[in-house]
Amino acid sequence: MYAGSYTSRNVEAGEVICREGEPGDCAFLIEQGAVEIMVTRHGAPVSVGRLGPGDMFGEMSMIDDSPRSATAVAREHCRLIVVTNDQLVRRVAQTDPVLRMCLTALTQRLRAATARIAPQGGARHALAQSVEPQQQVKEHAMRQLLLEQELRDGIRHQAFAPHYQPIVSLDDGSVVGYEALVRWQHAERGILGPGAFLSAAEASGLIVPIDRQVRHRALGFLAREDAKARRYGARAPYMSINVAAQDFMEPDFVDEIARAIGESAVAPQSIMLELTETCIIADPALVAAKLAACKRIGVRVAIDDFGTGYSSLSYLHQFPIDAIKIDRSFVQAIEHDERRGAVILLILQLAAELGFSVIAEGIETAAHVALLGDIGCRLGQGYYYGRPQPEASLEASKAA
Repeated sequence: MYAGSYTSRNVEAGEVICREGEPGDCAFLIEQGAVEIMVTRHGAPVSVGRLGPGDMFGEMSMIDDSPRSATAVAREHCRLIVVTNDQLVRRVAQTDPVLRMCLTALTQRLRAATARIAPQGGARHALAQSVEPQQQVKEHAMRQLLLEQELRDGIRHQAFAPHYQPIVSLDDGSVVGYEALVRWQHAERGILGPGAFLSAAEASGLIVPIDRQVRHRALGFLAREDAKARRYGARAPYMSINVAAQDFMEPDFVDEIARAIGESAVAPQSIMLELTETCIIADPALVAAKLAACKRIGVRVAIDDFGTGYSSLSYLHQFPIDAIKIDRSFVQAIEHDERRGAVILLILQLAAELGFSVIAEGIETAAHVALLGDIGCRLGQGYYYGRPQPEASLEASKAA
C-alpha cells in the first residue's frame, strides 16, 4: 500500500494500524499520540508494550521479510510518519554485510522475546523498554524522516534549481562558463544551500531526481545563453554540472544525459560533467566504461575538488578526463603557504603534460588572482568574480 511513497497518516483512537500476520510493507514512526502493541496468545490479544512520540514499530517485518508479529492499535489520536519498504531496504542494503546479518539476528531475537514476555502480566512494558533507542537517536531519526518528506515535496513542486557561478579567464576576467550549483527554494525556510539537505538526499536516494531536475534547468539556461551568443556572433559559455555518485552509477545515466541534450538542443561539447574523486575510484572499471560512453556522446568531464583525496595522481591517466578543478583549500592558502602554491604549480605542469585544463576554485581576492596568474593558472571561479545567482539575478546583473 505504501511502497514507493512517503506520507504522514492520522489515526483515530481505537483504530487498528496494522495486524499481526499481515505482510510488512511499511513501518511507522510516531510523531504524536500513543500506540499499543498486541500479540495473540492462546487465542486472545495480549499487550506487550505502549509506544509514544519518537518510537518506531513495524520495521522488523521489513528487515527480515516476514509477516508482522504483532498488531498495533492507536490508543489516542496519532500522527504517524510512514516509512516505506524502499526507504528502509535502501539503508539496510548500504550497510556492511555483517551489520545486515546482525540486524536480522537481532530482529529474530526480539520476536522470540515477544513470545516469552507476552504471557507475563508484569512484563507489559518490557518489549518497549528493550527496543527503545536513546532519545537523541530518536530525535535525529525523526528529523531525518521529516526532512526526507520535505525533500519529496520539493521534488514534486520543482523546488530545486541551479544558481550559477561564473568561471572566468584569469587573464581578462571574461566569463567562459558557469557552474550550476543546486539550491532548494524551501516553502518556509527560503533558499537553502546543499549543506542543509545534501546528506539526507544522498542517504534516501533522492539525490538522483534532484540532480536531474537541476540538470534539466541548467541545460535550458545554457540553450538560452547559446541562442543569445549566436545572435551577437559571440562564443557561448559552457555549463559545468555537478553529478552525484548515485546518479552517475544509475544504469540509465548516459541515456538520460543524451536525452536531456536532445531536448535542450545544446552542443554536447558545451557541457562539463563534474565528478568527485570518491565517485571516480568507487568502481574503476564501471566508471571507465561510463566515462567512455559520456565521451562518445560528446560531453566533457572534470574532476572536482582535486587534491583532497588520496589517489588523485594515480587515476588521472586511467580515465578520459578533460579538466581538473583545484580545491578551494589550496587556493585560499596560497597567500601564506608557499607549499600550497608549489602544489598548484605541479598540478598545472602535470595537467599540461596530460592535456587537461585546470580551473582554480575559491578565488576571493585580487592577490589570489595575481598569484595564480604568476604560476600559469588561466581559469578560475570564486566570490571575487561572483557568487552563485539564480538566472533572473544573473540577467539583471548583466544588464546593469
